[in-house]
Amino acid sequence: MARQSREWSENLLAISKEEEQMREKKELTRRDFLRLSAAAATGAIVAACAPATPQIVEKEVIKEVEKVVTATPRPVTGPVTIRYTHVADPGELEIRQANIADFEEKYPDIKLVEELVPEDGMAQKITTMVAGGAAPDTVYLHPSMVPLYAEQNVLLPQDDMADSDAEFGADDFFDVTLDYFVYKGKTYGYPYYSGPIVTFYNKTMFDEMGVEYPTEYSEGFKDGKDEWTRDKMLELAQRLTKGTGAEKTFGVWATTNSLHWLCAVIWSFGGNVCGTRI
Repeated sequence: MARQSREWSENLLAISKEEEQMREKKELTRRDFLRLSAAAATGAIVAACAPATPQIVEKEVIKEVEKVVTATPRPVTGPVTIRYTHVADPGELEIRQANIADFEEKYPDIKLVEELVPEDGMAQKITTMVAGGAAPDTVYLHPSMVPLYAEQNVLLPQDDMADSDAEFGADDFFDVTLDYFVYKGKTYGYPYYSGPIVTFYNKTMFDEMGVEYPTEYSEGFKDGKDEWTRDKMLELAQRLTKGTGAEKTFGVWATTNSLHWLCAVIWSFGGNVCGTRI
């Protein structure tokens, strides 16, 4: 009985140790699992944050190289034809054609082909020619058209060519007329003529009313010392105004209502037509 009790106790002890070992094993396994799980999770975060391992990839790269070609003028071996587009009334056309003949006589290797366009719609005509790739070589332009074409790089600046021509003198032109063709510091043309504003007067009327001629007040005009001012003109005009109805005579009459010509009147009174940006 005592022997059986001892064996039973030993068996219980053995079972208790085995259960304890199994419990410790399970506990270790759980701790190991949690540790490994934590390590695995940390590794995933590190992997997500860490830069990718560099890899060598061979790739063919084609690089475009811009080739700059400088144009070299070729020697002229024959006659050169230049298209000259312009407007002209019948009287002016005769003068233009005489100028062309003189030019061709001086430069026999250059032929000027005259292209006459109507003045009405001239701007639209030239714009259409440019858009269609048929722009003239030289063109007669009103100064008001210069900024538009210069801004679009349609016109060629003339400064370098003028400076390199010993026979040409830009100083021969009045600054006030030459400035019409200057845009952003570059000269795109030279005035063919400049139409001044003049005053016509009826000498008979002046004589009948005993009023002095305007020429008596214009002495010293070139030096800016003359007495022919707008105030003097108004004074004489009021003395010349007379009559009533259809017989009334006005002392002064402007021949146009165009802003192009009235600019002189506006400027004389200190006004301006366009902003300083133009």
